[in-house]
Amino acid sequence: MAKHIRLICLSIALILLSTGCNRTQPPKQDELNVAAASNLTDAFTELGKEFTARTGVKVVYSFGATADLAKQIENHAPFDVFASADVENVDKLASKALLTEGTRQLYARGRLVLWVPPDSRLALARLEDLSKPEVEHIGIAKPEVAPYGRATVEALRALNLWPQL
Repeated sequence: MAKHIRLICLSIALILLSTGCNRTQPPKQDELNVAAASNLTDAFTELGKEFTARTGVKVVYSFGATADLAKQIENHAPFDVFASADVENVDKLASKALLTEGTRQLYARGRLVLWVPPDSRLALARLEDLSKPEVEHIGIAKPEVAPYGRATVEALRALNLWPQL
């Protein structure tokens, strides 16, 4: 099973390597500069280790909010790969001819989840449970720069929970 998962991960990495940014300077042959959404940090760090072990090419990451990374690309940051958490920022970069044509790939689909720390006494099973009086704090990604934050706000608005939260 672990070999199967590694093969899938390596396949994703190879797909991502074909998703390129237009650069104003040639890339180093022994280094791959990757701009990736923060929620990809753990997975991509593991992928990078595997990729480097198999190819000898060092992976250098810049993890951050998708919109912030897109702005860096607009300002000619030297990225070889852009792994966005949404398609809107990729569309915007493509419309400005800042991506290498024909390299866009959908690599994953995200899902919003309600997570509660294991040691919590709160019994929350659905988003609507966030309106319970015992819920004092919630945390979401910053909607202005993070696609999952925007999606969370949209979901909470659709359920009429946003005004009270």
